[in-house]
Amino acid sequence: MFIDADLNKDGKLDLVVVNQASNNATVHLGTGSGFGNPTTLTTGMGPEGAQLVDINADGMLDLITANNMAGNVSVFLGTGNGTFSTAQNVTTANGTQDVVAFDVNGDGKLDLVTANSTASSYSVLIGNGNGTFAAAANGTLSKAPAALVYGDWNADGKMDLAFAAPVGNAISIVLGTGTGAFGTESLISVPAGSNPAHLAAADV
Repeated sequence: MFIDADLNKDGKLDLVVVNQASNNATVHLGTGSGFGNPTTLTTGMGPEGAQLVDINADGMLDLITANNMAGNVSVFLGTGNGTFSTAQNVTTANGTQDVVAFDVNGDGKLDLVTANSTASSYSVLIGNGNGTFAAAANGTLSKAPAALVYGDWNADGKMDLAFAAPVGNAISIVLGTGTGAFGTESLISVPAGSNPAHLAAADV
């Protein structure tokens, strides 16, 4: 997986590549005509999903990786010049494949939610606003999720979650309460053999 953003605020796009087999992520700073030599960040085992987001509200982008084999997320705080702190690893559940960041409980601080395939679950990590998190609260799903996306599916002003379950050929929906908790799962079936792997949300 790779994601791009201007990590060092020089007006040129940079690139972060998540390397599952190497248990790391590489940061490639853009020159405007290519990329410089990469720097390596050590993640938990088997990283798959990732987000670049300002998790501690200091105006600098931070990196979050979802580590499948480790059952955790790695949080790297950005310095604003293209470098990052050493990872803080936060336990989630077995098979963490994807992660999203948004304000789950309406306290103005970014939180994390992960999709955990092996555990057939999701984890909610409430943020403290400084790049640290409370212990994970886990919710059970009937299908093993590979990816997730958030959005207000029922227009009640509270963010909900949707999970793609490739093996189960289904999309799982859980509605948010606005307090950091989510309701009972409902399923949307997809054609047999379609194996949904990723999701995106928009007013199409």
